Amino acid sequence: MDIPTAVVCYNRPDLLRRVITTLKELGATDLTFFSDGPQDSNSSDADLVWQVRSMIKAIDWTQPRVIYHEQNVGQKAAVPFAADSMFRFYEQAIILEDDCIPQPFFFDFMGECLTRYADNKDVYGIVGYVPLLPESVIQPAIYDCFFFPRMGTCGWASWRRAWQHHTERNLPTAHDGAIAAGIDLTKGGTDIPRMIAKMRDQKRINWSLTWLLEVYAHNGYYVYSYESHIENIGFGTGVSQSARTPPIRLAQNKPARFPVSIEIDASATAALLEHYQ
Repeated sequence: MDIPTAVVCYNRPDLLRRVITTLKELGATDLTFFSDGPQDSNSSDADLVWQVRSMIKAIDWTQPRVIYHEQNVGQKAAVPFAADSMFRFYEQAIILEDDCIPQPFFFDFMGECLTRYADNKDVYGIVGYVPLLPESVIQPAIYDCFFFPRMGTCGWASWRRAWQHHTERNLPTAHDGAIAAGIDLTKGGTDIPRMIAKMRDQKRINWSLTWLLEVYAHNGYYVYSYESHIENIGFGTGVSQSARTPPIRLAQNKPARFPVSIEIDASATAALLEHYQ
């Protein structure tokens, strides 16, 4: 199953090279690259963007589609633009960024979940990157995945039928609406209200938080693996949120055990809530 996959990239050719190499190794062929343009204020940007685009043009195992931004739109606009574009043409899609390295069974996990939960309106997407979970959570698990109300942005997938709900892109409006509706903003982590407050104070655009609030509003869930199917290599590059690479456990086996419907693992939920404080 070759899943339509977007790769959002900007000015990090060294990272993108690793992503492209991995995509080739995994046999991914249905690819669309979204290449952000250079910043006028950064003298080295144009050359780095040129290197990125040259690398994309050199792909020889498939013929990717490429969308070029002539000017810099920034990560916060580039990712939702890519998602909007993909779901305009496809019923389901994967969204990768240039620092997300798919692991050997990433596409197996995404494909299985996209198929199994395509018609479950309470499932809004699938997460590729998962923080390190305790062994006491992983070992007793009877399935290879669980459900949690927090969405993830590092290697994720969704469906058009879910993404179409992302209509409110203004964070203050979405936040005020969630408060008025009595939505528990901490159900995906107590860090969420703090992040929203910070973004509002700084008047910054943040598509992931408005999308999260939509998932909250519809009592939606994301599918999580107990082990990460994505390695994030962008920490410390100046674009990711943290300069420190957090510990993770990379998936070593092909997932095979999936619940028919939403199953809540109380131990996994508690572990993620402890992580996202």
